Amino acid sequence: MASQTRAAAVGAGARLPQDHAAKAEALDQPVDVEIGSEVAGVSLRFQVPRSLVDSYEAVQAVYAGFAMPVMQEFDEGTREGIIEAARDESGKVRNSVVQRVLVAALTQAAQGN
Repeated sequence: MASQTRAAAVGAGARLPQDHAAKAEALDQPVDVEIGSEVAGVSLRFQVPRSLVDSYEAVQAVYAGFAMPVMQEFDEGTREGIIEAARDESGKVRNSVVQRVLVAALTQAAQGN
């Protein structure tokens, strides 16, 4: 039944779903992520470098509180955007917010979203 439905949909011009993560990996491209305001208070859009996608070491470093090695993999504009999103009303940059943003970004990138 499912194969008949799929065949009918394709015959009608429907496009098959694409695995963007696999395509990005094959082309060694970074992965676009969008972090919602519930994570950092503002919405952020940026690219996760291929070196960080599905990296156990990167995730472990962030969970252990060592965000700097992971942050250094991003371009300057992305680093500044994450830091500004983590800055509170007193001007202090909250490490907990930086960690939340990085974990959300690495998780989303590994899922290929």
